[in-house]
Amino acid sequence: RNRRGLSSRATNNLRDRIDRARQGCDLERLINLPIGHMNGNRTWMHCPLHGTDTTASLVVYVDAGRWWCYGCSSGGDALDWIMVRYGANFMQALDRLEAFQGIAAPAKKVVYG
Repeated sequence: RNRRGLSSRATNNLRDRIDRARQGCDLERLINLPIGHMNGNRTWMHCPLHGTDTTASLVVYVDAGRWWCYGCSSGGDALDWIMVRYGANFMQALDRLEAFQGIAAPAKKVVYG
């Protein structure tokens, strides 16, 4: 068991879920904003996280699967986008990303108490 009380098997299953969900994610489609302009493997957009934008401050690094906003100094990958944009916790973001990717989430254990 690790320091959070999870077995190594449960930890590996979670890592596998995260890797599957992140793999091949079309971050531009996930963010779903009008594209300001493209420059090589970068796409610039207006950022919805910090209100009104007069210039495109959100850049999506397509090849790396990462994003960064120069206006509000936040960034990350697809999971980070979902957590910041929708106020989701990590597991909610993972479930939402799996649904976006068309990946069937594992069945939830029902606990009767």
